[in-house]
Amino acid sequence: MERNKVAGLSLSGGRHENFYLVLLEHFQEMDRWFLSSLTALKEEEQDGESSDEMMRRWASKHQCKMVVADIPLSLPFCQSCHLLCKGEEVCPVSEVVSLREVIAKMLESDHQRYNKNPKAYERDRNQDDLIWSDQQVWDKLSDQHILSRAFKRRLKRGIAPYWNRPIDLWLWGNYYDQMLSLFQSAYDSFGATSLMKLFKYQYWKRYSLQEIAWYESHASVVLLELLRVQMIPLQRVRELCHLELGANARLKIIEEIERKLKIFIYQHDIETMVKNPKAFASFLLALSGKQMLHGRARMAPKWALNDPLIEIPLADDRSAHFIAPIF
Repeated sequence: MERNKVAGLSLSGGRHENFYLVLLEHFQEMDRWFLSSLTALKEEEQDGESSDEMMRRWASKHQCKMVVADIPLSLPFCQSCHLLCKGEEVCPVSEVVSLREVIAKMLESDHQRYNKNPKAYERDRNQDDLIWSDQQVWDKLSDQHILSRAFKRRLKRGIAPYWNRPIDLWLWGNYYDQMLSLFQSAYDSFGATSLMKLFKYQYWKRYSLQEIAWYESHASVVLLELLRVQMIPLQRVRELCHLELGANARLKIIEEIERKLKIFIYQHDIETMVKNPKAFASFLLALSGKQMLHGRARMAPKWALNDPLIEIPLADDRSAHFIAPIF
């Protein structure tokens, strides 16, 4: 795989939403990354050319072999299962059994802490639920004890094998509370993606863009990892969801990334990303791919990657088709 180009493509959202391709390219002679192309692809035909044709032309022109998208690249277990289903609670599929065991261990460990000293447990959890102005979003991971009330409720609902994938549980354990606090939503593989966009990806993968290696990431995960190393301030991330402050927050975050990661971005591309949240999300996805090319991505445990329908190749022997970047 070429190690000097990576593209980000945010496909999540409704079927009629436009999307953007952001290409990051590394120039060896200057040892610097550039945002070399930002291309808008509209669902409606432009000058008689469909978005599928534009995507093929873009891939041919830029010769980019790696694209990071924010849609699920594999299907839930139930999509490939031919057993007579008796319900998730008694599902005999080994991968689903493994996920149930992981959840049971988390809840059992939390229950043991409670039994050891109920009063201290409730005191500590009530303290943990409080929000202080100087509270750090990365004080602890979601799956570290004491489990938050929200995360325990999510674990008790379990994994729906017709909807969730193993990687979902790993992402909840690492980012559930943080996403809920900052973005008022948690990661959900199929919750923010239209069926049409999923079919579009399958069409590209099978017929027109076979040479491209597809990877998966999420803009919220990239933002949280930037927060982890204090590359961007917490206040800017909170402002992203604000109708009036969102554009300025995107501008400030882009400027911080440009300065600290030494990525050159043309002014007109900055303006496009400030005006269009989808273009901004595509930029963050490309950023996660750049970090993976440098060998800086978090490794998920074996049970989270036990997905029989993964179609993409693993890069640099790193066991992650979902990229959680390290900065």
